Amino acid sequence: MDGGLFVNKEREIGFFGAHDIRAYLLNYHFPEYMPLAVPFGLNGGGVFYVFDMRNPPSDREFPILASSAGVLDFDDSPIIAYSLAELFAGTDHIEDLF
Repeated sequence: MDGGLFVNKEREIGFFGAHDIRAYLLNYHFPEYMPLAVPFGLNGGGVFYVFDMRNPPSDREFPILASSAGVLDFDDSPIIAYSLAELFAGTDHIEDLF
């Protein structure tokens, strides 16, 4: 089994399993609305955690965006971390970052 749940105070990340990523990518039309973005989890309230792969990674990691499932758009998706370590260190509720 893969995927999992991470919680740090108000920060919740429900990681997709390897076989689920493609389904979320296609079912939510990421290639159409946010090309080169790859969702890898949800917060439990309709906000995706997304790798922004439009540019080469810095320090071998891609920026991480918060993208509302109802408004998939780069302009409405703030960068919330520049690495997984930074993402995990955050304690705030992701929806408060919009």
